[in-house]
Amino acid sequence: MMGGCFAQDNGAVVDSYWPAESVEFSEEISITSLIVYRAFFADGDSENDIAYLKGRFAVLAGAANWTIATGINRPETLQNGRFNVITSTQPIGIHADYGNNRSTIRSSYGDAEVFMHMENGSASIYVNDNLFSTLTDTYMIGSSLTRSISIRSLTTKKFDFVYYYNARSGVRFQVQPMLAPGGSPALYSDLDDSLIEV
Repeated sequence: MMGGCFAQDNGAVVDSYWPAESVEFSEEISITSLIVYRAFFADGDSENDIAYLKGRFAVLAGAANWTIATGINRPETLQNGRFNVITSTQPIGIHADYGNNRSTIRSSYGDAEVFMHMENGSASIYVNDNLFSTLTDTYMIGSSLTRSISIRSLTTKKFDFVYYYNARSGVRFQVQPMLAPGGSPALYSDLDDSLIEV
C-alpha cells in the first residue's frame, strides 16, 4: 500500500495522498475537456496484453466528437491495440473499443458505469456490473511503435483504475485514484511516477 507525502517544502509536508477506491474529478477540471494524464509506452500484442479499466463516463452536449475518455490507443491514425472508452456526439454515444472492434454502450446523452477487461485476444465490457458485450481481435504492435495511455476530464466523471501488463514485453503500469486527507482528488501513475491533481 502506498501513501504519505509526495511533496515537501524544506522538509515540511505540503500535501499527502493515500490510495482511494475511486475519485470524482473536481468541478474546475470537469467543466472542460482536458487530457489530465497521458504517457507513452511501446510494444504489445493481443495474445499477451492484459488490462483492466473502470470508471463512470459521460457523453455531453458540447464535448468534442470521438474523444477517448480513458484508455489505451495505438497508433494515433490506426486502431490496432485500442482498449478504451470513447464518446461521440455525432452520433451520440458512449462506446468501448478493443482492437479494431467497437461496442456502443449508450446512444443518448448521459453517463454509464463501465468496467473493461482484456486478455487472450478478447475484451469483456460490463455496464453497471452486468456483462454487456465481448469483443475479440488479433494484433501485434512492434517495439518501434508507440501506444499511449490517456485519461480525459469532462468525459471521465469518476475514475477507479487502469492496469496494464504484457508478459512478452515486460511493460507493466497502473494508474490509481488517490485522495488527500482533506478530500482533494488525484491520480498516481507508476509508469512515470507522476501525481496529477484532478
